[in-house]
Amino acid sequence: MILLVLLCIYVYYLYTVVSKDKDELAIFEKEVSSSTKTYSISRAIFKIVLSIVALAVGSDIFLKGVTGIFRNFISEHIIGFIVVAVGTSIPELVTSVIAASKKEADISIGNIVGSNIFNVGAVLGISSIASFKFGGIVLPAAQNYLIDYSIMVLSGLILLLFTLRGRSLNKVKGIIFLVVYIFYVLYLLKTTSV
Repeated sequence: MILLVLLCIYVYYLYTVVSKDKDELAIFEKEVSSSTKTYSISRAIFKIVLSIVALAVGSDIFLKGVTGIFRNFISEHIIGFIVVAVGTSIPELVTSVIAASKKEADISIGNIVGSNIFNVGAVLGISSIASFKFGGIVLPAAQNYLIDYSIMVLSGLILLLFTLRGRSLNKVKGIIFLVVYIFYVLYLLKTTSV
């Protein structure tokens, strides 16, 4: 519940920032209205419900398939941290690469940062609420995930540092982030038992 409240505060903050910049808001509204179709309320609600059901079914099939394939070779820790994480992040990767190639850095970075905030705030928050009758999500011992959490926080801090200093993310810095991730994956594969 706390995570959902924090997410709501963050969304409100974004709304107040955007609404103060009337020119930016007008451009955004124009882009949205020109790129989207208009549906009746009932049709829009039907499409939303259908999409949510399809996403839930698809996610369940994906998760069962991935764990079924990899369970005999690698641990669930690695399945979650690498295989499922990469699989669910492919749409974000494609969106960010396309935005970056069009020199739309705000969309590229906003997609990455916003997605992570949403994952921690909404996904973890809603999952915790949904699993309430089963005792909630049991968090593993911190020492088991110390490296994982540390890399997540360190990556965020490095990105924050670049942002505060107004520095660009060039190829060299991109390669550094990628190499850190590769070493992290190798570390997981080496230290985690099946």
